[in-house]
Amino acid sequence: MKKKRIYKRLPDGCWSIEDENFAKNVDKMNKEFYKKAFDLLIEINQNSHREICGICHRAVKVGFYVPDDIWKSVVHPSRINDIHCLSCFTERADEKLIAWDREIEFYPVSLKTHIESILKQDK
Repeated sequence: MKKKRIYKRLPDGCWSIEDENFAKNVDKMNKEFYKKAFDLLIEINQNSHREICGICHRAVKVGFYVPDDIWKSVVHPSRINDIHCLSCFTERADEKLIAWDREIEFYPVSLKTHIESILKQDK
């Protein structure tokens, strides 16, 4: 039997409680905590400038840099100015048998670090 999801995805990318029975079973203190947490996530998402991949539309968790000649060899000209996540970029590079691993530079950004940077900007 397939379990019903208790959360649904909102247009702005956050999640809300969908199952009222779940919400009723959470005590008042937890309910207030989760509401504050969801409100904070919505606020962060609205103020967020985290890069989103133009191919798969997921948040880019590991940014990277490759030289222009490699980038232009891998990325389709119509997408040359789009953000690409590492996964989408390497998949396309591997499809074209382009060695992307020799000159790549990484700059990972965890969600916690990203949130902290947003909160510091608001102060």
